[in-house]
Amino acid sequence: MDNPVRIPSEFNDDNLYRSRHGRESSTGSMRRLFRLVIGLALVVVVMKQASQEAVYRPFFGGASTVDQNPPPGYRIGGGNGQLEIPMNQAASKLDAVSADDAQALAGGGQPERGLPDDDLLASDLLAKDLAKVVDGSVWRGGDNDALYRLLDRATRYPDAYSIQAAYPRAAPTAPSDGDSQSGVSRVAVVPLLQQPDVFRGHRVAIAGKVSRAQRIESGPNDFGISGYWQVWLRPIDGADRPFVAIVPKVTSRIAAVGPDATLEDGPPAQLVGVFLKRLAYQSSVGADLAPVIVGRLHAEQDSEGSNRANGNGPQANDSDPSQQGLGGAVWAAIAAACVLGVLLAAFATWRSRLMTQHGRQLRAAGRPTNDSFLQQLSTNGDDKADGDHAEHGENG
Repeated sequence: MDNPVRIPSEFNDDNLYRSRHGRESSTGSMRRLFRLVIGLALVVVVMKQASQEAVYRPFFGGASTVDQNPPPGYRIGGGNGQLEIPMNQAASKLDAVSADDAQALAGGGQPERGLPDDDLLASDLLAKDLAKVVDGSVWRGGDNDALYRLLDRATRYPDAYSIQAAYPRAAPTAPSDGDSQSGVSRVAVVPLLQQPDVFRGHRVAIAGKVSRAQRIESGPNDFGISGYWQVWLRPIDGADRPFVAIVPKVTSRIAAVGPDATLEDGPPAQLVGVFLKRLAYQSSVGADLAPVIVGRLHAEQDSEGSNRANGNGPQANDSDPSQQGLGGAVWAAIAAACVLGVLLAAFATWRSRLMTQHGRQLRAAGRPTNDSFLQQLSTNGDDKADGDHAEHGENG
């Protein structure tokens, strides 16, 4: 026979005696290309996320850092990197304050103009009260003096605990004499838990969402404080560690939360106050600690958007993806990667189907039909019969 019979496969009609390395190589190349494109898209998404400051803030704290080892005699600055006057000079200035002024300062009168209100450690009375605070424990009797003194400061000096004090660049006007616009450190919960001795007695700012609010009646004190609010907040920066705000008053929306609530997404607020201690409390996982900050709590409508994600201040840009998590650029990259993956998968499927059809056509063109096969057998049989008759005739 001129055309040998080809035995087709029962699975895909391919020739059993034909090598298929070419087809497998083409299909494997498309698969590798598809995987590389998907991997590239994932790398782009990861790089976008890695460029966001909010990803690292729960682990490394806020934007402001505090020097843990300042030179002897110096207090920690307010975030501008400049060292303030030595403590011995501050003490000499305090010695020059008259007894009447000191009594007015302790009893609720207005302080002498020019006395730096942000330098909390410059007050001997407050320094002694802070020294009696028991850190890492529940509320103790030694905490009351510092607690009420800080509440009194927050009540008498609201400007020192305002949003403009925490975010000076957002202030519409220049600060007046005696106001300190650089004495607030924007921090997160983790640094307060890890470095309590560094932050104690200094003003900090932190954003959160109210989870619980409780009105507490005060005991006997020298400042005439009848009560205050103890508010538990969840940090906006993503850390699963609550913090406690001790404030003179709250808005009606925060007061409506209640003392028994455990809201996951409560009213957002911005807290500006003085770090007091780490409070021990019983959580769902056992004994835990929560930072306590005494100051003023600013609700969302009062802070004009300053309590956006991660508490980076009112000057933050709304279109900045680092302030809004997955922004428009990241979502666009994800959508483009998905569309590209679908297109590549469709192209690979179409290409594979086209190659399969082409192979079938080639095999069908080279394979003899039943009619031609029978005709060829008949022709070969007639030729053989004629040859036999001729051979018999010659022999006869």
